[in-house]
Amino acid sequence: MKKFAQKYLIAILAVAVIITSLLTIVIYKNIENNAAIKQNLVTVPNIEGMTLENAEQALKNVGLTLRTETQFDNNVPEGCVISQEIEANKQINKNSIIYAKISAGEINTSGTTPSNALHFGFVTSQGDWIYFAGNKDSIYRMRKDKSELQRICDSCAVSINVVGEWIYFTDGTAAGGMYKIKTDGSRKTKISSVTSYNLYVEGDWIYYSSEFSGGQIYKMQTNGGSIVQLTKDRCSEFIVHDGYIYYINSSNRYVYKCTVDGENNTLFTSRFNVSDIAVVDNIIVLSNSTKVLGLKLDGSIYSYFDSIYTSFIQINGYDGWVYYLAYTNINSNSPKSEFGRMKPNGTQKTTIYEYDYLNHANNYLIVIDDWIYFQNEHMNDVLYRVNIEGTIAEKVE
Repeated sequence: MKKFAQKYLIAILAVAVIITSLLTIVIYKNIENNAAIKQNLVTVPNIEGMTLENAEQALKNVGLTLRTETQFDNNVPEGCVISQEIEANKQINKNSIIYAKISAGEINTSGTTPSNALHFGFVTSQGDWIYFAGNKDSIYRMRKDKSELQRICDSCAVSINVVGEWIYFTDGTAAGGMYKIKTDGSRKTKISSVTSYNLYVEGDWIYYSSEFSGGQIYKMQTNGGSIVQLTKDRCSEFIVHDGYIYYINSSNRYVYKCTVDGENNTLFTSRFNVSDIAVVDNIIVLSNSTKVLGLKLDGSIYSYFDSIYTSFIQINGYDGWVYYLAYTNINSNSPKSEFGRMKPNGTQKTTIYEYDYLNHANNYLIVIDDWIYFQNEHMNDVLYRVNIEGTIAEKVE
């Protein structure tokens, strides 16, 4: 029994030695692993408020990668970080991805310019993006340098307005109606059964005429509620500016004005029958085939002069200039269309671009930054643009 007890004790001791050795190995391995893990951990820097470039560099310096999405923010400057998904000073594995929201700037309050809205609104802009109606019954957007072309939806659209994350437009097919859709192509919603090609969005309101050919002016909240009739008169065109609506009365072609609430409806001018209207800074510019009239907001005359041509003319106001489209030699065998611009008093008239009317028929022009956009009616409404220097004329899509 004594010998058996000795052998049993030796066996126990041997097992204990083995277990101790294994535990020692495990402990050392854990220590090594923990050390390796600690060596692979980095501290997340605080990138909120940084510019995108600085935020990318700050994360790169500690071995992290930035992924972003944009969001409108009235408090954070455009291009700066609003928030980061993983909070600052937290330790995470090196080579991890940090997601952050980048400010797209303040939420714009106007969906287009008042003058562009009169020209069927087939192009508008927001920030660095151009939104436009494609010739394949679709809405697209692209960067202003023509990069990153994206198809948003397959709607035939006119009167395009973009405010915040929403696109507002009129269906250009026989079905008609007004719609809105998110800029990412989601949540397409019908707002109204009314078809209006003179549609302008400002703040939370959509201003529109009640018929394609021109009807009474209404406003409606962007969610389709609270419809308010603003005029009893039928109008052919209107613009919204500085709290007032200026409109061409369809009956006598004179210009009237009322507040955006439909109050204080008064005659603005009856000097001549007006065919087109635009706003340049605080000058209301009116034209027909023979005359151009510039009026201050109080109704007093700013300028009054003979039209550029004795032919049809369309005008658009942008950044201190009156842009125009005129037809020349219209009764000849080689009629021309001409884009030009001048100051509201008729000075500094400059021809920008001239082209063959028969090959590039067009009735409307939209001005955005340094470009004039127009459609070729003889080529399935293909969208073109020409820079204001007249040196570049190109197809958009």
